[in-house]
Amino acid sequence: MRFFFRATVTAFCATALSACATGGRPAADGAGAAPRAKSIYLEGMAALAPSRAPGDRCLASAAALGGKSWKQLVRHASGCAKTGDWKNLELAAQELSRVEINSPWGAYFHSLAAENTGDLPRALWMVELAMKKAPDAGLFHFQKGRLMWKLKNYKAGVEEVGIAARRDPKLVDAHAFLAAVFHRDQEFDKAVGHYEAVLAVDPRHRPGLEGLADIRVAKGEYAKAVELLTEAVAASPPDLRLRVKLAQAHEAVDGNQELALENYRAAREIQGRAGRAPLEIDINEKIKTLEAKVMDAKAGKQAKFDAPPGGASAPRGPAERKGGGK
Repeated sequence: MRFFFRATVTAFCATALSACATGGRPAADGAGAAPRAKSIYLEGMAALAPSRAPGDRCLASAAALGGKSWKQLVRHASGCAKTGDWKNLELAAQELSRVEINSPWGAYFHSLAAENTGDLPRALWMVELAMKKAPDAGLFHFQKGRLMWKLKNYKAGVEEVGIAARRDPKLVDAHAFLAAVFHRDQEFDKAVGHYEAVLAVDPRHRPGLEGLADIRVAKGEYAKAVELLTEAVAASPPDLRLRVKLAQAHEAVDGNQELALENYRAAREIQGRAGRAPLEIDINEKIKTLEAKVMDAKAGKQAKFDAPPGGASAPRGPAERKGGGK
């Protein structure tokens, strides 16, 4: 059976970065070095990872920022970044830099704003300034890695993201990036480790579930793929491609034809809604084929049920016995 499993790398790279290309490998991260004191500005701020940024409203004027503490300003700046309000993110970053000159957050948010207005050199300079103020922050290494990737320095980008994942093991976006790179390079064991790190923090992370399922399929571990894809479909019910992947994984498991048929039918309903793009497979033909197989399987089971115990043939009448004598 030809599987309809796309490369998950594309999905990750389109989300976190600009494009995929040949990546490098994470470098060693100061093994054996004495631990540095953690910056007070990073305490309790791990939730500011890009995929988990709080949804605080973005303050829309410089006047509204007045009198806020640096922690309040960080939350509001994060709200601006989450909604893509780069103009007001710049205002929040300026106020952060003024209120708390030693904090790395003003420089970090300046970096995000510059990146999203296309000024990558300034974005890189700003995040490196943030890193000087808080060198242990995994989030800042992740931002630098993203920028290096966008600047087409792929090896350095992967190295920085690798440092980010080690500095902050709960940084979902860093693990997702590394999983995508290793998955693309077919280094499945490394990819699996990072996918599992993603799901340990966010069990409903749809790209993580899908990526790990793709690897399970590549290894022929269809039952495990079914478990992961069932979770992914629950996290994103309208996703047509996920539903087809789940149907195909069921189809590859012995005895799961009815479940495969159920999911192909669900996929057909999704596909029938307005605006759904056609697939590379004919769902109607798949349903027709599986319906015939399911019917044959049921008929076979019924025939076995109707057969006498032990496989013996039905008793014959006197005239049918050997010799036909009275």
